[in-house]
Amino acid sequence: MRRPGALFSMSLLLSGVLLVASGCADSATAEAPTREPAGGGVAMNPGRLTAGEWRDLDHWDFWRGLLDEGDFASMDARWGYDTSRRYTIDVVDAEGQPAVDARALLLDEDAGTLWEARTDNTGRAELFAGIFGKGGDPALLIVESGGDRVLVESEGLEAGRAIQLQLDAVEPAAAVDLMFMVDTTGSMGDELNYLQVELRDVIERVQRRHEDLSLRVSVNFYRDIGDPYVVRSNAFTEDLDLVMAQLQRESAAGGGDYEEAVDQAMIDAIEGHDWRGSARARILFLLLDAPPHATPESLGALHRATALAAQRGVRLIPIGASGIDKDTEFLMRSMDVATGGTYIFLTDDSGVGGAHLRPSVGDFKVEPLNDMLVRLIDEAAR
Repeated sequence: MRRPGALFSMSLLLSGVLLVASGCADSATAEAPTREPAGGGVAMNPGRLTAGEWRDLDHWDFWRGLLDEGDFASMDARWGYDTSRRYTIDVVDAEGQPAVDARALLLDEDAGTLWEARTDNTGRAELFAGIFGKGGDPALLIVESGGDRVLVESEGLEAGRAIQLQLDAVEPAAAVDLMFMVDTTGSMGDELNYLQVELRDVIERVQRRHEDLSLRVSVNFYRDIGDPYVVRSNAFTEDLDLVMAQLQRESAAGGGDYEEAVDQAMIDAIEGHDWRGSARARILFLLLDAPPHATPESLGALHRATALAAQRGVRLIPIGASGIDKDTEFLMRSMDVATGGTYIFLTDDSGVGGAHLRPSVGDFKVEPLNDMLVRLIDEAAR
């Protein structure tokens, strides 16, 4: 059973996170509307929750050390994620500017796809060989954009070394797809009402901040097998009234055991939604405080969703609340590594909810969660 403190932390996490989906640098200082919780209590403003961020792709030796003999030793075999054979590419166009949303494929000697990814807004993509224990050695790298294509044969491929490439890239659509997939087991209480009041203002800030971009948002919820629903899925939309209606229909309950239907949530998020084929950024925030069921079927679904997310250029950013364990931390960090994302974890600095797991990371900066998400969205969309 989950601790009451952990449930309260997840509830407040949900209320803090969706308030900052705008990518607005001024969200921390703007005077946000407040709503007195029904039945009394303290009105909530954004910025109460605190969090840290750690990007293993930027601290690769540290990550490999955790897997070889540190806190995550043997977990790669248990969960079926082996990120040791990493191939990084940096792609620019003819003018030396980042080639954004270019398609990259890593093939074996039989022309089978080992990994497929898209370059981000810095022109970087991460590819992996044998990540799920299958496939041979890389024989060919293909990077393409529009009608141009660059090939790198096996002699030019070296794991752990960034490969610099240039091609006549096509500018992607001026668009950003932003999704939240949220564990709604347990008590959300009046925080959901607070979200219903605040989300309109948040999305309006997004639109003001990024007037040159087409922004779509999808808010989704999941629980577990046996609950009234496993995944409640909502399509991407620019219609704020529709988003508000989706939130107003939602309530929190269920999830009696520790594990939840994370695998089904991920499959729905990636396969069940119309992510744009061309975009500057596609971001999936996965908010959770419990691991998936460790069955072969669940692991296979997670592997499939991870590979498809990388293929479609969807960057996964898990947000770990109180209640997660080391196995969940490893799994979430492996998934964000595979998709070019980063890992967020709540901290005890806010004094909210139960104790939060100390992550296996180096020195990090504690930030208000809303400011952190604003920063990450801005960095991805610029």
